[in-house]
Amino acid sequence: MDAFFEGTPLQKWQEIILNASPTLVGLELEALLERIAVYEALLEHQGVDIESAFAHYRFDEAHKEELRVAKDNLAIESMAKILGNYE
Repeated sequence: MDAFFEGTPLQKWQEIILNASPTLVGLELEALLERIAVYEALLEHQGVDIESAFAHYRFDEAHKEELRVAKDNLAIESMAKILGNYE
């Protein structure tokens, strides 16, 4: 089997982060941080206690699969951005 398809999307993302161009990885990580900052600002403006909501949602078993799928999708999206610029 092709080694690229082995492992979870998160494992492949970590591999790409460690091996791709530092410039491209830096740009992608900065974009991800900006995305997080925007989400946090939007939640704060709505009066959400971010830390409490994060802890509750993250450790709630009812959301475990939903979070895994969302994290895998973000990893795949991030890999595509890095690899799409990697030449």
